Parts: sequence; structure tokens; C-alpha cells
Amino acid sequence: MKANFFYMLCFLIVGTWACKNAGSSKISINGHKYTLTKDEPGVNAKEGDYVYFKYKVRAKDSVVFNSEVQTPVVKFKMPKIEKSDPKASQPIMEILANMSKGDEGTITHVIDEELKNKLVCQV
Repeated sequence: MKANFFYMLCFLIVGTWACKNAGSSKISINGHKYTLTKDEPGVNAKEGDYVYFKYKVRAKDSVVFNSEVQTPVVKFKMPKIEKSDPKASQPIMEILANMSKGDEGTITHVIDEELKNKLVCQV
């Protein structure tokens, strides 16, 4: 009985710690789901700031694009982020507006059927 209680207590502690460190899902201004997996203290990027970042595009378990292969660090001036049509929005820009130096995050961008058809490579 004591062993079962001990194991359940350990499971509860580990489960609570894992959920706390997993990051919480949030929704961007245009409805894209994102999670900050590493949230460092600091001021978030704002319009006019220069931001530097690396990114990967994944589809299921495959890496479709890796910016480190093409360009080690992407750099640009942060534009103004406004509410717009989710299909025309830029999910990467939206998550960058909610990040500070040292943060890491994941954003989910659902691709609709029309865009999927444009991306299909015909041989």
C-alpha cells in the first residue's frame, strides 16, 4: 500500500512538472495557435525592431524547410501586426510579436485545400 502511494505521488509530481514546463497554448491576433516552449524575461519585439530568428517548416514528421540550411539567421524589420484575414496573415510575424530575446516557440498554421493543391509537385 505504501509503495503504491509513493509511486502515485511520484507520478503526480512528474506529471505536474511536465505540464508546467510544456508551455501553454495561446491564440495569435489572427487565430493561429502557438506555444512558447521557452519564455525568457524581456521586452517583446515591436514594430520597427530588427528581429533575428531561425525556423523550420514541418509537415507531420518531415522537415519541409530548414532556414539554417539556406540562411543561418533570418533578419528583418518587424512590421505592424494587425488583424486580417487568417488566410492572408503571416503566422511567423504574429508569434515574433509575442516573443522576446531567447524565446522559443511553435506555431500551427493549418493549410487549406486550395493552398495544398498549389503546393503539390507534379512529375
